[in-house]
Amino acid sequence: MSINHVSRLLNISRPTLHKWRDQYLLTGSTVPLTSVPPPQASKIKDWEEFEK
Repeated sequence: MSINHVSRLLNISRPTLHKWRDQYLLTGSTVPLTSVPPPQASKIKDWEEFEK
């Protein structure tokens, strides 16, 4: 079955279907990957003053 046919059956875009297929081929799963936010810089600039 073609990507085009499957995307029409599922009512999703072809790029989305390609991403799902590529993820399945890479990981063996279609479970969404969890994204980890980047670390945040500390808002406290002067720790000595903060500890007083």
